[in-house]
Amino acid sequence: MDKIKLQVLFLTYGDKYKDSFDILNILLKDLEEHCDINTIVIDNKINHFSKNGQHIQIAGNNSEFEFSGWDNGIEFIKYYNNDYDICLFINDSFLTNDYAQNKKLLSIETIKGCLHNNALVGKCDRMDVREQFRNNLYTIDGHDVKLWIRTNLFYMTKEMVNKLNSLVAYTIKDLDKFVSKEYHGRAFLYTANISENLKLQMFAWITKYWHSKIELSEKTWDTWRMKCSTMINEKMLTVNIRNMGYNILDYSEFHYGK
Repeated sequence: MDKIKLQVLFLTYGDKYKDSFDILNILLKDLEEHCDINTIVIDNKINHFSKNGQHIQIAGNNSEFEFSGWDNGIEFIKYYNNDYDICLFINDSFLTNDYAQNKKLLSIETIKGCLHNNALVGKCDRMDVREQFRNNLYTIDGHDVKLWIRTNLFYMTKEMVNKLNSLVAYTIKDLDKFVSKEYHGRAFLYTANISENLKLQMFAWITKYWHSKIELSEKTWDTWRMKCSTMINEKMLTVNIRNMGYNILDYSEFHYGK
């Protein structure tokens, strides 16, 4: 049986998570029996191209953080390595997942599940798990974002990648309609078309639960805007893929009883 051609786009920012790429390579070793793996490292901190052993490293684009970086990766493989079946998008923060979860996400069962279902696959988060929240609105510009795939590790088929123009739904300039450019003591603009429940969820995540949590202030305002941008683009990627007619699937669907 022919091996699955797996394209890996690994997004990093310098050596913020120094061990993440080495650990990823260890985890990918288990897939070599089933997959031909090609890895591109996209570094949003550099502006040059290099080849290091088995992988190529290219300059990213940090204007919209990991999403614009991955766009650079997609453009690169369209011209230099368009022979693949499925693409793994993964960034250097994937180690914040627990090890058992990463083992299942980076497994042949998950990869085959993505291919056979032609779906966006990863760790699915949702706001309506608990019954008391099920009737709450979680929207961005009217789009329902109760359910989304985490973007530190996810898969798309080649067909999906080719149809998707960009992973960036809202640029930093677009963010100005949600969050002010300068700190005025308020997390979101009064006119921001984000539901109140989602504003509360985003505020709680960034200030209480995020691994790099912050207190909202003038000093942390750029970080606040950055994290708002990535959370919005993360949720909107799922919206855009769903609107293209594809399914959204949690990796656990391929690991029942395991």
